[in-house]
Amino acid sequence: VDCAMYNLDGHVLPILPGKTPCLACMFPESPPHWKRRFPVIGAVSALVANLGVMEGLKLVANFGTSNLGKMLLVDADRSGISKIAVNRRDDCTVCA
Repeated sequence: VDCAMYNLDGHVLPILPGKTPCLACMFPESPPHWKRRFPVIGAVSALVANLGVMEGLKLVANFGTSNLGKMLLVDADRSGISKIAVNRRDDCTVCA
């Protein structure tokens, strides 16, 4: 389960190798604003981490409804969480 955050935004992406899109499918190149150091508020990290742990537990313990094939988008500024469908790229060098 990939979890990442930047400023007041974050995402959670459950990944099952060979079945779901990988990080390279989603982000074939590093985002232009990516730096080794970045601003993030601890509460955003905690929120994203908790969502990621729940996704991992659902997959490992086989309970609940997993979000495989979906990315959870966290907008802590507006206190919202949304889901988007994600697809594997046919030309992905990692998945292929």
